[in-house]
Amino acid sequence: MILPIRLSVLGAWSALRRVTVRGLMLSAGARKQSDPKKIPRHVKIRQKATPIGGPTFVHLQVLAAGGRDAGAATVHLASEFSRHLFNCSEGIQRLVQEFKVKAVRMENIFITRMDWSNIGGLPGMILTLNDTGLPSCRLFGPPELKSFLDGMKTFSSPLTIKIDVQSYKEPMYVDNTMSVHQIPIFSKKADSENPTVVSYLCKLREKPGAFMLERGAVLGLPMNSPELGTMVRQWKEGKAVHFDGREIQPEEVLMTAHPSLNILILECPDDSFVEPLCSNEDICRCQIDGKEIPVALVVHMTPDTVLANPTYQDWMRRFGEGTEHLIVNEQANCVHFPTQFEVQAQLNLIHPGIFPQLPPHTLLPVSSVNLPIPHTRAECMLKYELRPQRQWHRDSVPVEDKEKAIQEAWDIPDFADCVKECHEALSLDVNGKAETSSAIYPHTVFLGTGSALPCKSRNVSAILFRISEDSSVLLDCGEGTTSQLWRHYGHATDDVLLTIKAIFISHMHADHHLGLFQISTTIQKAMNAKGMPFTPLMLVAPQSMLTWLTHYDTHCHKILHHFHCIPNWKLQGHIEPQHASQPLLESLGLSKFVTCMVYHCKQAYGCVLEHPSGWKVVYSGDTMPCDKLVSCGQNATLLIHEATFEDGLEEEARARLHSTTTQAVAAGRNMAAGLTLLTHFSQRYARVPLFGPEFGKNVGIAFDHMHVGLNDLAALPRLIPPLKALFAEHLVHLEERRDKREMQQLRQMRALKRSLEDVESRTTCSKPQVSTTKDDKAPEEEVRKRESNNSESDIALKKARK
Repeated sequence: MILPIRLSVLGAWSALRRVTVRGLMLSAGARKQSDPKKIPRHVKIRQKATPIGGPTFVHLQVLAAGGRDAGAATVHLASEFSRHLFNCSEGIQRLVQEFKVKAVRMENIFITRMDWSNIGGLPGMILTLNDTGLPSCRLFGPPELKSFLDGMKTFSSPLTIKIDVQSYKEPMYVDNTMSVHQIPIFSKKADSENPTVVSYLCKLREKPGAFMLERGAVLGLPMNSPELGTMVRQWKEGKAVHFDGREIQPEEVLMTAHPSLNILILECPDDSFVEPLCSNEDICRCQIDGKEIPVALVVHMTPDTVLANPTYQDWMRRFGEGTEHLIVNEQANCVHFPTQFEVQAQLNLIHPGIFPQLPPHTLLPVSSVNLPIPHTRAECMLKYELRPQRQWHRDSVPVEDKEKAIQEAWDIPDFADCVKECHEALSLDVNGKAETSSAIYPHTVFLGTGSALPCKSRNVSAILFRISEDSSVLLDCGEGTTSQLWRHYGHATDDVLLTIKAIFISHMHADHHLGLFQISTTIQKAMNAKGMPFTPLMLVAPQSMLTWLTHYDTHCHKILHHFHCIPNWKLQGHIEPQHASQPLLESLGLSKFVTCMVYHCKQAYGCVLEHPSGWKVVYSGDTMPCDKLVSCGQNATLLIHEATFEDGLEEEARARLHSTTTQAVAAGRNMAAGLTLLTHFSQRYARVPLFGPEFGKNVGIAFDHMHVGLNDLAALPRLIPPLKALFAEHLVHLEERRDKREMQQLRQMRALKRSLEDVESRTTCSKPQVSTTKDDKAPEEEVRKRESNNSESDIALKKARK
């Protein structure tokens, strides 16, 4: 019976560790520190391999198809030797999680243009590759890439991965899969902010044909000897082999070779690049009247406005009938995250108001551009196979199946009964209609409830707090926030974006601010589309955010004018923040907006929002249990508090400066908050965290795309029984993992107990005769100290025995 004694076991374990020296723990078999990061296995295998010729299997696959729900066009080209990523938009890490793409092998990343839409996912991808232990990664593209990486130092810890940046001025890149020639295209517009795009001409290496066994037998070759392997290798290297008095040429024993193929990957963002692109000599040589091998596939990361240009269309014709054309742009109508839609459909059964249905993904009209040649529109995970046979594959393209997800939910034991009881308790009608409405203010829309890395069903931190019909504030803005808004609001997204007057960034960890540039740019575009005057966003953020903004503005893209910056420290309650916050309060219609320094990293803050009508909302940001936050948030209507870890992982939470669920609930209780809503869950809790006994009448759990009005707060605890039923399988997995961890701790305690007893026994056996002389007597203070330590050890051992 492990579970009933869990708390006492952990208490005894802590006590034993306090009274035991480090060396004793190691000798007792306690868990050793993890080894330093090692080179991944796939890298070692590839380093030892000496392939002959090019790859056997090659395909190009679409990751982000270019639509607003997944960011700019991103594709990757993969072989058995390597993977190459072209562009790295926001949300790529989440797509990698969704479809289990082997991102750890993407050691070559090619950027077409220094625009945030193309590079917004790059910082997160680099941090992920760094955590996997990858020794090195190469970046290709505009020269500003180097400065961009330097700017990352303002918010990331030192990297162990070596980043090699090769601008378009560097020599051609060659590996076992292909050679890549960077082709810079320069805009004809003098005042273009991004005057350079880089196209990539990729040439697959030729692959020798396979050895023909039947032909070898006819020639009398030594079929079952190591000698044959040496001979085949020579043939594949193009050499003749002398055997049995004759010279055997490669074509006599090898099948037809896989010829070299060219792939052209390009971006043409506007008409100012059309003429320079269409007249480029390097590309012209690969067209039907050129001297190079014709192109097998052209990937056009090109908007419809450019595709309609007659010059561009004439240029497309010159590639000939044997060339495939893939269009990857904002007109993509496809689903990128089916798991998100399916989970939301299941949650909607529990409470349609709090978990609204997401708009259908097929929202955009069909493109009106008539291209003069056959072409294919991109879809997420669409694949074009280049070897061994050139053909399209759609078997991996995701399909949204809400009906199947709903039926699976109803088939779960006890789920229907729990939902019925919940509806009856909340007075929902038989169809599950909610009394709440999105028109009731204030309300909170959770756009990201996960920590560190995005996963299938939880994006990283972002909360939209809608104060009134025309004013909102974003509480943190992790990567992919703009796409989450699009998935939540559909065609109404631009109207909602225009209500955002301020953005609060709690601290400078990447999962809390990497969506900032994309959303500010999108808001400015929405203003222009509506004919509204330009208005900077008020940005309440750490002082170091200004350093990052300035660096990016200077070296990469003009962004600083999008913001009116207010350092977090200026809004702390104890320093009379009224003057600094007055524009903020007037814009949002609040009576108070104060910040509070919390226990996390440097310059980490929570915030408190108060309204003249009397409500008070507190957001913790990331923090350990913090008395200052409790003091600032007294009598809050709603506390939104991070709960990264489950109970039993207090030490991991302390090491990472986070809170457990019980600690977060305790903060709400000490604050006398009306309701504590938990968020910022570790990836291990992809569905729900472990429910503890502290989940009472005033505790709720946040989910992505959850819509919570103040009049919904009392309903949130009522949702826990159906949530437990819906995610029962996930909870069983979490409990099994917890039990395994506790068993391991118990074994360590027993080993430690035996070590203590051995030490005590050896000490007793070797104890010298006590001298009666005055000089040999131990001081009374030392004796008392030793007796005190022994007493504490005895108490811990007794607890362990129980």
